[in-house]
Amino acid sequence: MLGGWFLPDGNCDFRRFDMYGFFQSGVGSDCRLSAPLLVPDGVRLTSMSCTVLDDTSAIEIEVDLFRSEIALPGVSTGGVFTTNTSVDSSDFQTLSAPAGGGHVVQPGWAYRLSVDFGPGTPPGSGELRFYGCTIGYAPPD
Repeated sequence: MLGGWFLPDGNCDFRRFDMYGFFQSGVGSDCRLSAPLLVPDGVRLTSMSCTVLDDTSAIEIEVDLFRSEIALPGVSTGGVFTTNTSVDSSDFQTLSAPAGGGHVVQPGWAYRLSVDFGPGTPPGSGELRFYGCTIGYAPPD
């Protein structure tokens, strides 16, 4: 799922380029991106990895995969996956969620990826970049 498919939550000014997105400087704090994740019912979610660039020591990037009941929109019931946080580096980083037994996707649930840039004010100029995530899943048992 590419970074350009994600939408900002709140009043943060998100800029999109060909392969990544970043927040414009000085437009808010604790900015987030989110996108729905569409996967077939019954599959087992097995992994999540995301590509970022974090060239600032002030802010960390973390990615979560949440689920919520469709009957209760906007009410998350907990995380399915949470990645490690980014570190200050001028190189690409892969944020990964610890591998587990896998979460089985059930009918009646919606899934959402959330990318957290914070806390702090985004520096802009592309110092914090989000490129996208890969979600691994296996067929039903």
